[in-house]
Amino acid sequence: MIAVAHNKKKQIRILKGEAKSARKLSKNIVEKARERLEENHGRPSAHSLNFIARRLMDDENPMRKNLGKDILKEAANRSMPKKQIAHLLFVLCGNQVKEIVRKDFDAADGERRQFSVNLRIENHGKFVSDVYEEVSSIGNS
Repeated sequence: MIAVAHNKKKQIRILKGEAKSARKLSKNIVEKARERLEENHGRPSAHSLNFIARRLMDDENPMRKNLGKDILKEAANRSMPKKQIAHLLFVLCGNQVKEIVRKDFDAADGERRQFSVNLRIENHGKFVSDVYEEVSSIGNS
C-alpha cells in the first residue's frame, strides 16, 4: 500500500506499507514484510509512483493534479530523503504477536518514521472466510 501527500512545506511525503494476514503469524512472516518494505532503498517502485501520479493527474481537482506532477518528478529523481518516506507494517492475525512486531519495529531503520498496526482476531480463519464470502457475493444481488 502507498499513501502520498504534500506536507506543509509542499514537499512530497510517502507512506509505504506492507500488510500481512495469517492465522498464526510468525517471526519469518514479519521479517519477509520488513524485507518488502526495505526493497528499492525503502521507496515505492517507480512503477507504483507513476501509476498513482497518472491517476491523480486525471483528476479534475487542481491540488490532486499538482500532487500527481510532483510525484512524477520524485519518481524520476529517486532522490527523496528517507525522512520524507515512512513505513507501515499492518498485521491481521489470530495469535499474539506483540513481541514479534515490537522487536521488528525496534530494529527498523531509525532514519525514517515507522508505524505498526496489529489487529488480533481470535477466529482469524473464520473471519477471513466470512469476508471472502461476503465480498464474492457483492456483485450477485
